[in-house]
Amino acid sequence: MTESSSQPSRPALSIVILAFNEVNNLRPVVEETKQAVAANPWIGTFEIVVVDDGSTDGTSRVADELAAENSNVRVIHHPRNLGIGAGTRTGFAAAKGDHVMAVGADGEVEMAEVLQLVKLMDGADLAVSRRRRGPGAHRKLFTYGFHRLTNLIVGFNIEGMEGIYVIRRAILQHMELHSNTSLVNLEVIMQAVRRGCRIQSGEIGIRPRLSGESKMTNWRAIARVFREMLKLRWHLWRAERKKRR
Repeated sequence: MTESSSQPSRPALSIVILAFNEVNNLRPVVEETKQAVAANPWIGTFEIVVVDDGSTDGTSRVADELAAENSNVRVIHHPRNLGIGAGTRTGFAAAKGDHVMAVGADGEVEMAEVLQLVKLMDGADLAVSRRRRGPGAHRKLFTYGFHRLTNLIVGFNIEGMEGIYVIRRAILQHMELHSNTSLVNLEVIMQAVRRGCRIQSGEIGIRPRLSGESKMTNWRAIARVFREMLKLRWHLWRAERKKRR
């Protein structure tokens, strides 16, 4: 794992951007993020942490160019593709801001809207969001299945909390995360709920990717998430046993 560029002082907000083979999307997303923060000066200082998860299409080169051009952009490269959860954990570990959020480099969320979650914090530990989608039977079916599986296997209802979230880094630092898939976000929210954290909620719109196809809804990715749900259930069971001793 390698990292390039750095920012010396602690920023108010760390925005982790997760990128795997997003050569055509990464620069527009970083530029949109910078413009959105500039339009909301109340946010204060910020950093962008790009996690290149073993891309093979030129994303690594674009990420390094962005870091060279912007003093508040840092890049961490995974030597090979490890998964969105691993990328999220890497970005969270590297983040220096008082508040931390993670977004994909696909451009599916409008950054000006995402940043409003920071305003929702207002003394809270975590601000979660539900996804507001347009018509699309395939993604709705995937979301419905994900909600049902998490409830059945993990015993936690994620409905209404499956979108982008912002969390205080002081809380995040004490969390032990395991998942290499998007299930890592469920882990964060579950642990925050079980710790009795103060939580606010909002809503985030989802738009079509800037280009390319989703890497989250193919059957191989779905199978990986299912396997990690079973692993998470195992971790929860072991933790429960320890508490009883």
